[in-house]
Amino acid sequence: ILIEDSRNNFFQVFLNLFSNSFRSYKGKPNTPKIIKVESEILEGSKIKLLVKDFGKGIEKENIKNVFDILYSTKKEDENSGLGLFLTKEAIENIGGSIVIESQINVFTEVTIVLPFTLKKEKKAYHPKLIKPDQKNLTKKASDSSFI
Repeated sequence: ILIEDSRNNFFQVFLNLFSNSFRSYKGKPNTPKIIKVESEILEGSKIKLLVKDFGKGIEKENIKNVFDILYSTKKEDENSGLGLFLTKEAIENIGGSIVIESQINVFTEVTIVLPFTLKKEKKAYHPKLIKPDQKNLTKKASDSSFI
């Protein structure tokens, strides 16, 4: 499955979601920090991704504002209020959607639906990942040319 994202925003999307999930456990020291991630292929070449945590949740009256620019339920010194705004923008820019459901002190669930295409997997190339020849195996790890 290939999700086309010419701007490479999906690293930031998932970083934002996982960071928010992790911070949701603040004030719940005895709760195991679990982030549940699921995926499901939908009709019409779409994939549904679900990210769910069991932290402190989001107040019902705040759900409608969480994607607004500079809106945050956290203290000012903890974040900028840009994370979910940028997350939604990145997802919608490629024809996707994002929805958040939450219940205070029970869970927060983020559902993302994205279009995808099926393509043959290309082998990743990275110069440092080339298999070393027998000659390189004798070099020491301190040698700067050692891979």
